[in-house]
Amino acid sequence: MKNILLVFVFSLIAWSAVANAQEDVALEDILIHSDVPLWGSESEKVWPKSFVDDTSFGCVNKIKFGDWKYTEGGEVDSWFRLTNYGVFHCYLVVRKAYEQSNLKTKDAKHAYLIEIGQIKHSKKPLDLWILQLGARPGSDYILLTHDRSDGLVKSYSVLQRECPRKNIRSGPEMDILITRYCAVNSKRELIRIAKKMAKRPPLGQLVFVTDEVDDE
Repeated sequence: MKNILLVFVFSLIAWSAVANAQEDVALEDILIHSDVPLWGSESEKVWPKSFVDDTSFGCVNKIKFGDWKYTEGGEVDSWFRLTNYGVFHCYLVVRKAYEQSNLKTKDAKHAYLIEIGQIKHSKKPLDLWILQLGARPGSDYILLTHDRSDGLVKSYSVLQRECPRKNIRSGPEMDILITRYCAVNSKRELIRIAKKMAKRPPLGQLVFVTDEVDDE
């Protein structure tokens, strides 16, 4: 009987830990996902984008391509490799890993950076961006701000991603795996969430480190 009771108590603790983990995610850094991509290459706000003139053609962008370091609370959380796909088809190729040396082995996602406007926070002007990751089935989103400056972007603040309760989707319990995510299927609603999150302390910092990448 005592062993059964201990197992029951342990199960309650484990269930509570999973529930608390899912609740924390919902409040701070829940995954935002749309059924289909919200932005396509035809939008003027999307980067990189194609260009053609009398003597050349290719892709133009607003960020430094290469390896970027993501930190939370001053500690390195993960690495991103952002590169351009090519000169005929203009979109980002994004890889993510917990160690920089593992980036080249990770599967890539095709992505766009979307420049969605300017806001003021604490009387400071900020550019508001969204990173749209993936095309099928649907896209994931990371919300960003950037201190307005000239030249290519080399750093972003990564925003919190609080989800309206009506948008939360959650599957069955799968051990310690998180099934909860935030379903957002309109540009207007995603931009509204981004503007709200821009008024809060950022979740972390995404900073360019090097353009010397090893993809061999």
